Amino acid sequence: MPRTAIQGREVYYAHEGEGPAGLGLISTGARLKVGPDLFDGLKNDFEKALDVLASYFPSQESPPFRDLSPDTVRNIFFACHTFDRMADLGQIEVPALVVSGEKDELTPLKFARYLAENIKDATLVVLEGAAHNLPRERAEEVGEAVRSFAGGLFGAGY
Repeated sequence: MPRTAIQGREVYYAHEGEGPAGLGLISTGARLKVGPDLFDGLKNDFEKALDVLASYFPSQESPPFRDLSPDTVRNIFFACHTFDRMADLGQIEVPALVVSGEKDELTPLKFARYLAENIKDATLVVLEGAAHNLPRERAEEVGEAVRSFAGGLFGAGY
């Protein structure tokens, strides 16, 4: 099953030799604006900004981004900040699974709701009490949502 990550945790499901049969969007949004406070922190007090970012990943044992250079982290968040596919959602012609954590502060639930409301055939799954890092934080529930979605695309037993 091919997987591609683009500005979030998008996962494409395709039949072999065919175009995508479905799209999975996990902890993401159509536009990912980053607040000026975070940009300022990444520029002027990198360690403090990393501490703030770590608070968004409560289930992660080691704080995220600590093994990356300051320039790399800034570039990641700049790429997020400039990402905007809102105008393209109406062009998605395959079923989509949208999974969001109820308490995700990096890609808030409103982002997932927007995706689900603006993609023609979207299913929204909200994991209550979950934050941003769903595959690690709630692996079983994410896996079940993906299996159920894929089963609807490819048949039972998938």
